Amino acid sequence: MRVGILGPLQISGVSIAAARVRVLLVRLALDPGRVVTTERLIDDLWPDDPPEHPMAALQSLVSRARRQAPGLIASHPAGYLLDVPREEVDAHAFERLVRAGEAAEALRLWRGP
Repeated sequence: MRVGILGPLQISGVSIAAARVRVLLVRLALDPGRVVTTERLIDDLWPDDPPEHPMAALQSLVSRARRQAPGLIASHPAGYLLDVPREEVDAHAFERLVRAGEAAEALRLWRGP
């Protein structure tokens, strides 16, 4: 499943309407295949004003994301992870192409202004 974060969030075959769900998915896409702790996610999602019950809010958000993008988020005792290969996330493909000296090809992945 392709995940695009170089511009507006794009996930092949999936439409994500809720802004906070998009933020969660982008955060997980920064470290695909790696567990992001619940504490880190709470800090990243609500940096200035966490909800009264942050764990419950995070679990609710993950549940919403899973309904919209089934099979994409995996649970781990310490947190959650985006269950896609690193190369399926455009930002990581971009980095690999730049390191390989293929800047023009890397820039084709960019969808932002």
